[in-house]
Amino acid sequence: MSDVLEGWSYPVSETVPISGLKILDHTFVKAPNNGPAYFNCFGGHESALAHPLQGASGNGYYAVANCYRLPLPPLPDTSGLGVYATHGVCHQAANRFLWSACGYITGPTIRNAQGYYLSFSLYGTYGRPLLVPPPPAPYPPLPEPPADFAMIYAGCYGKSMLIGETPRTGEQIVASPKGVEQRITALHSQHHAKKKKLDHNAVVDEELRILVGEHLGPDFELAKVREIRNHALGRAHKIATSDLRGRNFAHEINGIAVQYLDEMENHLGPENYSRLLQMNAKERYALVDPELAEKAGTRGTRA
Repeated sequence: MSDVLEGWSYPVSETVPISGLKILDHTFVKAPNNGPAYFNCFGGHESALAHPLQGASGNGYYAVANCYRLPLPPLPDTSGLGVYATHGVCHQAANRFLWSACGYITGPTIRNAQGYYLSFSLYGTYGRPLLVPPPPAPYPPLPEPPADFAMIYAGCYGKSMLIGETPRTGEQIVASPKGVEQRITALHSQHHAKKKKLDHNAVVDEELRILVGEHLGPDFELAKVREIRNHALGRAHKIATSDLRGRNFAHEINGIAVQYLDEMENHLGPENYSRLLQMNAKERYALVDPELAEKAGTRGTRA
């Protein structure tokens, strides 16, 4: 019998000192029929404002998602994402838990969380592994992300088979959402079927192309959008490999996120900006929660 996995979110109450900028909604995954019932995705789940997200639920295997918790104290339930705010944030971690249990076929994501397409445009659906050199002494090495997410998924899936889970039948498969999500699900299904190591950065680039094509039209010029995104990632990479930590790290990354959004709106214009990122014109968000960065400790990035 399959298990229900649900994507949830809630607003983060803290604002950061960049013109009172709000932080992206925190997302997590709930397993109402199993326990421990929550995959906290770097943060937590306790909020009176927490609510389920439309299109973020699927039937899968709790045992697989539970196998994929991969906690690294003090941040819980990282889903093997790697380095917080360098390879992704809670949005990508939640998507990974949903994928690990539900697979590419169902493809539920937390796409209806506030500000989702900001994190998506930078990190993609499941995170963006980047080369992170060893930090300068006396900081310990940062954990590297898994070489291939599909390999760990396969290992966890194998464990679910050992405890008596059975594969889903065709009648149990939920139809993928249309538009962007349908195309991204198809993209990952194709890569997964090839059973070879992926170039994750290339996959994220392809996801950006899909997003631009669906929201702005197939003939919209992608090169400048990609250039703006890569410039922001380059600046964030320098911060991630510096000796900044905790809140100072978070504030620098959030400043880069604001500059990124400014450059996107300047290039796209208010109407296309809103269409691409599903935000109002002039709307800006902080990408990183300073509280989580502070808890993470070393350079604000261990996860």
